[in-house]
Amino acid sequence: SVVVGNGVNLISEKAFYTCPNLTSVTISESVTTIASYAFENCKNLTDVFYMGTAEQWLNISINDNNTSLISATRRYGETETGV
Repeated sequence: SVVVGNGVNLISEKAFYTCPNLTSVTISESVTTIASYAFENCKNLTDVFYMGTAEQWLNISINDNNTSLISATRRYGETETGV
């Protein structure tokens, strides 16, 4: 699992491209852009924990080819540890 912490605004292009061991990601509400291919081909990514609200999630610019991220189950207002 990966934690994209507070203060990070951009998840760069191909940041986690083809990471077969990535099963979950926690994303802080400071993220405003997820670049193309950032999470593409992460075949085992099943859970996205977004620390903000569902409404804030909709304001994130998620660029093309992030199918694994979009397909994963999202949980809002929490981290993987539930805090």
